Amino acid sequence: MKTKLSLLCLVSFALCSAPLALSQVPQGFNYQAIARDGDGNLITDAFDIKFEIQNLAADTVFWIEEHNVTPNEYGLISFVVGQSGRIGGTATNFSDIDWVSRPRYLKTSAKYPGPGYTEMGTTQIWAVPYSLVAKSVETPLEKLDIKGTTTKYDEAIFEVRNNTGQTIFAVYDEGVRIYVDDGAKGVKGGFAIGGFGTDKDASQPYFIVKPDTVRIYIDTPSKGTKGGFAIGGYGSDKTLPQHYLLVSADSIRAYIDSTSAKGVKGGFAIGGFENTKAQGQQYLKVTRDSVRVYLDANPATKAVKGGFAIGGFDVSKGLAPEVLYLKVDTGSIKGGKKEYMQLSSTNTFIGFKAGNLIPVKNPTYNTFIGYESGAKNSSTIPTYNLFIGHAAGNGNTTGTNNVFLGYYSGYGVGPVAHNNVFIGKLSGTETTGSDNIFIGSESGRVNTSGNGNVFLGLSAGRFNIGGYQNLFLGSNAGQENTSGYHNVSMGYSAGNLNQTGNFNIYIGAQAGTQNKKSRNVCIGFQSGFGNQTGHDNLFIGYKSGFSETRSNKLIIDNYYNSGSLPLIWGDFRLSRVVIAGDSLNNLTGYNFFVNGSAAGKTVWTNTSDARLKKNIVTIPDALNKVMQLRGVNYEWIDSSVETGTRMGLIAQEVEKVVPEVVNTNGDYYSMQYAPLNALLIEAIKEQQNQINKQNERLDHLDAETSGLKSQIELLRSELEQMRSQK
Repeated sequence: MKTKLSLLCLVSFALCSAPLALSQVPQGFNYQAIARDGDGNLITDAFDIKFEIQNLAADTVFWIEEHNVTPNEYGLISFVVGQSGRIGGTATNFSDIDWVSRPRYLKTSAKYPGPGYTEMGTTQIWAVPYSLVAKSVETPLEKLDIKGTTTKYDEAIFEVRNNTGQTIFAVYDEGVRIYVDDGAKGVKGGFAIGGFGTDKDASQPYFIVKPDTVRIYIDTPSKGTKGGFAIGGYGSDKTLPQHYLLVSADSIRAYIDSTSAKGVKGGFAIGGFENTKAQGQQYLKVTRDSVRVYLDANPATKAVKGGFAIGGFDVSKGLAPEVLYLKVDTGSIKGGKKEYMQLSSTNTFIGFKAGNLIPVKNPTYNTFIGYESGAKNSSTIPTYNLFIGHAAGNGNTTGTNNVFLGYYSGYGVGPVAHNNVFIGKLSGTETTGSDNIFIGSESGRVNTSGNGNVFLGLSAGRFNIGGYQNLFLGSNAGQENTSGYHNVSMGYSAGNLNQTGNFNIYIGAQAGTQNKKSRNVCIGFQSGFGNQTGHDNLFIGYKSGFSETRSNKLIIDNYYNSGSLPLIWGDFRLSRVVIAGDSLNNLTGYNFFVNGSAAGKTVWTNTSDARLKKNIVTIPDALNKVMQLRGVNYEWIDSSVETGTRMGLIAQEVEKVVPEVVNTNGDYYSMQYAPLNALLIEAIKEQQNQINKQNERLDHLDAETSGLKSQIELLRSELEQMRSQK
């Protein structure tokens, strides 16, 4: 839902650098607005709002603060900008903002419903009566010359007191002292040394002392090699001075003389002293071999503030909020009431509300780094989690052994999610499952109960809800999967649209990208690309099965062109394979079909064991059948099959004589030539029998002819004798 803020009133109390104005001009300005959603309805729920004070070019942001506001029943929000909620900007305090170099602009952003901020608009901040009055104030004093007459070391030559009589600035014979009141001060409270020029630019601060900070400003561009801030020693000779403390643009250095001329006090130390002659108490000591912070562990001499602490202050007399706190009895470093950092031997919490609900000394062995990272984790036993990033692992309460790295990674992870690794913006944001690995921006983002998944890549498995034991590698791989399980998608958008399909393997960019069914294997760029509802397919090769929409198909090819034939095509359900073709080339339905010629260096054998056969009879009337067959020469109408004159039989003619070798299934007849060998064998045998019988008859006739010849010769001889006797 889009959020819209309607500005009712913006009252600005501008700030001024004139001394008289500092005690009168409020630091901040009122802000009121009506919150409405994109439909114009009032927003009455709490939401976050952010303000940024910037220059005209928007390239410098002086102040950033953030609030969580709850509108009233009329959608009205009202508060003061500049008094709390700072989260960034070039100005450390609201009083540090340069209001002289105008114009200044206020940029407003809102987070509703989340997770990111939406910019509401930018408006110029105008001057109002406070600043106009302050501008008119001028200092009449032009020159002041004061000469001291006292010789007492503790009597001031010159003093400046406030309205309560407290000394603020005092000049003594031996030095100058400046006192900073740590009570109720305006935003300009403190001490500052700065420079100024003849132009209208703001003055340049060099040295500032406040109750909560000491700052030394170093302008590097206009400085020579001596630029910086240094504390050193000097003598009467002409040698270079010895540096003790040097602050430059790139470093802060304390010089320690480790020569034998130094005693045991050599080094750099901060300590306390009293008016006794006993040695002073060291608090901070820096030597060549160590850095030490000394804590007095004696409870009789220490108050509740005993230890080492870095904290803030306020105008009340209550305890100051602790930002960094080290105690002797706990051995832990704590982030304090504002929860910026908590460190112990078993936990590391760094960031606003990081590990907010876990006492830092509880041995949970968690590391939470980032704004509200692990904020809801409340475990009291070891959980061994690592959350790094804005709101990383925010919703995890008692889950163990999780690693979340990135903005909102694992943000809404369920209370008992275990053994997950999420790396990347919004990765695994809503996961309640365990044993998952999501690496990549928005990978596994809406996964809830899915377990044992591995998603690597931008938006890989982004919409997976309950699917388990899936492997998605590549940008948008398995992106739409919701409940499918045991799937493997590797490559850009591989298996992208699968939602409920199982046991699929998609390897290659956009392989099986549109398929939503199960048990498919697609290997190669855009393999099975257009198959949406097919299942149990195996496609291997570049664009293999690109336009195949059916199921149970085998396609192995490495080139796709509309109308081209695959190298290998098959049908798992019918147990058929076609070489250099597809089903249209095997209309007769052979289990193995070669669309073209085939050869080999070894014999082609057929199973022919008598033990596998029954009803065995000799082919009858074989010779007569052969005599009815007609061998022909022909040419194929489709020249792509074979060219030139061929030799063979006509299936329709053979069917009338030997129907058992003709296949009439499909649109075209086909026949088996090999079985005709058996027919020819029996025909030859039958013909040979006829020949043998003819030979026997001829032999018999030859014998009879020979006998007749003998009888004829005998008769001829007798006839000759008879003729001779006459």
